[in-house]
Amino acid sequence: MKGNLILKQPDYSGNNHVLNVDGNNDYMSCGATPNLHFSRANIGTHGVTINVWYYAKGGGSPGGQGPLVTIGGAGGASNDYYGIQVGVNNASAMYMHTLGNSTSPGSGFQQRNTRVTSTTVPTSQWNMITYVFTDADQYNWKIYLNGVQQALNACGFTTACGTSTTSPVYYSSPVTTIGWNGRIAGTDYIDSGYIGDIGIWKKGLSASAIASLHSVATAAPNTNGVDLLSPNVYYLQADALELAAWWRMGDPYGSDTYPWINDDWSVNGDDTRYTATMTNMASNDIVTSSLWG
Repeated sequence: MKGNLILKQPDYSGNNHVLNVDGNNDYMSCGATPNLHFSRANIGTHGVTINVWYYAKGGGSPGGQGPLVTIGGAGGASNDYYGIQVGVNNASAMYMHTLGNSTSPGSGFQQRNTRVTSTTVPTSQWNMITYVFTDADQYNWKIYLNGVQQALNACGFTTACGTSTTSPVYYSSPVTTIGWNGRIAGTDYIDSGYIGDIGIWKKGLSASAIASLHSVATAAPNTNGVDLLSPNVYYLQADALELAAWWRMGDPYGSDTYPWINDDWSVNGDDTRYTATMTNMASNDIVTSSLWG
């Protein structure tokens, strides 16, 4: 229910289902998501948070890399960089981008804002990665790993944070994708592993709220997730009310049916949802997993 009331989901026990991605061509397309196309002004006013649970299987050199969430990318229609993107790079560091300006897509370090961690994501374990666009200035952005804020590479000549300072975020299409960068060439998919719950908020969550989400999700005996629609500890009602999208990846307590993964929170006035379609995947890619704990 929208408005000022948050209803606890009855019998919510967390999500013990996740998606298994092959690192080759598996991804999810969420279709048109106009309410997730945050402008520079939006980000500057209220911030944006993207939270992803990810388990890289390892075995690569390095293991676990690729885009986790791409908002407003080309959707396979061009080779340029658009929108908002978060993921893990080819050195297993976590990155966050806003791409393009009011008239052009991003290219190299041009027409983009970027921050990258100086730490890496462990493989062969569940990790909660939280990207916080605190405002329109990339110098203040934050990245958290398992509820702990990470050090970011300094912005300088050899570690540029981008050059887009006027009206960045240029959306090519209304499409949001999970696990794919949306380019027609030079395409990139998230490495082989598992993808769990993904949440997007139209605010910059506080450090205490993020730590609370992680601690509740991993607290025994229920280590299978957390209800993002309900406050807990330092994750407040004001935070839950700003939830914009939530994909639970095959949760049997929801209404997911292969190949569709439903957005479990309506964000449009007409109550339409941002349903994700599993692409190049099979029904057995929804798997039961021993999760976050």
